[in-house]
Amino acid sequence: MLREHPLVYVEGTKNVEARKKYEIEIPPVLRVAPGSASSATVLMNTSVYPEIVALTGIPLRQTINESDLEIYSNALAAPAAHADLILAFDGDQVDSAVKAHPQGLSVVRQFTTAGQPSATLYLSGSSGAASLTQPPERC
Repeated sequence: MLREHPLVYVEGTKNVEARKKYEIEIPPVLRVAPGSASSATVLMNTSVYPEIVALTGIPLRQTINESDLEIYSNALAAPAAHADLILAFDGDQVDSAVKAHPQGLSVVRQFTTAGQPSATLYLSGSSGAASLTQPPERC
């Protein structure tokens, strides 16, 4: 007889509340962000918050993520040159890349929630950053 829940179940139930705010707030912003046309490329780490891609409706093939290390490494070396939108979570590889190579990037919006790293959505200069008229919004 099983007395304990499987580890994946325990982890999922503990994280669901902490992640819920991001699952609700980030996808709508990604859908309407400047540069989010049907062919926009999004640089993000998809292993930590994979549901954001699904809830946004962005095809996985339009993301640059850690599943293709060569393309991902190139994008991390010059985020604005490789992606239209960049979603970085504090402390992840994308965040480090944006801090090291901020050229051509503008903040669209920042997201925060208790118990999770803050997230920032950036727009690359080649995607119409000049048309961004709203200052960054803090959640």
